[in-house]
Amino acid sequence: MTRRRAPSDADAAAWARQLAAFLSAGVPLLRALEVLSRSGPSALRRASSGLLMRVMAGRPVWESMDGAADVWPHVLRRLVKAGEASGTLDKSLGRAAQLLEARARLRKRIVASATYPSIVLATLLLSGSIIVFVALPAFESLFAAAGAQLPLPTRVLLALAAALRKLVPFAGAGLAAGVGVFVAAPKHRRVLWDAAWRAPWVGSIVRMAAAAEVWKTFATAYGAGIVTLEALQLAEESASVPHAAQALRRIRETVLRGSRLGDSVQRESAVFPELLVTCAAVGDESGRLEEMIDKACEQLEYEAHRIAEQLAQLVEPALLLVGGVLAALLAIGLYLPVLNVASVVGR
Repeated sequence: MTRRRAPSDADAAAWARQLAAFLSAGVPLLRALEVLSRSGPSALRRASSGLLMRVMAGRPVWESMDGAADVWPHVLRRLVKAGEASGTLDKSLGRAAQLLEARARLRKRIVASATYPSIVLATLLLSGSIIVFVALPAFESLFAAAGAQLPLPTRVLLALAAALRKLVPFAGAGLAAGVGVFVAAPKHRRVLWDAAWRAPWVGSIVRMAAAAEVWKTFATAYGAGIVTLEALQLAEESASVPHAAQALRRIRETVLRGSRLGDSVQRESAVFPELLVTCAAVGDESGRLEEMIDKACEQLEYEAHRIAEQLAQLVEPALLLVGGVLAALLAIGLYLPVLNVASVVGR
């Protein structure tokens, strides 16, 4: 059976916001689902059609969505369940839309910060490949036909290019196989997350983004009326980074044993930023937990984006400098034989 393609967070947020608007305006649920089954991305149209048929058969919306768990985001399904139980489905859908939009916005900002350095790096790699595999072999044949003694920089350049032509195919195949193995096995993905978690600059981005993701989910679920333990479990299940998921599991276990949430979060200060830890403690003590965590998550999202932009601003000139140095060395290595030939002809 072919696995259905899940919609993006942005598409799911738009769907939830439209359904919330219909319900808030008094449109019956079945009529609203019928409209949604005829509009939007194809994946959501098919999912809405299936959801409509299940609801028409008498099943609750959340149960009908669980029947297509590979399509609907987990957090959306849990918030819909809470909304149906409390009779505030439209408000729960609105909260889910805000959460999914925030997650999509954070990813988009970080990816946008890395886009230009990635383009520069890809251009350097492409240019280098053309030089190594196309241009330098042509010059090597030309120099061999001339029969002149080549300068040392040129001989070193040609020798390096020949070595790269032999090694690159094997290195590329090994890299592709290694990436496939790491991505396929969860324990190997954990190694990659460990490296990213500890890396300078990148680690700060990962920690802040992970904290903002899971605690925004918790605050949204908590505000929708889901009890603390279930909200912590939902945040844990929706975590992208294993370090954050494990920390939430430990927090949930300590809360289950009777500890206050603020005290439990403070014990995980090695995982979550101090801003989040402080806001959780103050919010737990003052009864403004959702508000305080929301504010902390907004600030963490901003900081993650700011650090990503700063890193991109450092990487861009470094890549350009490397490209310039390589171009200069290449020009020297190829131009010296031309000068030698010109001096011989001049005599």
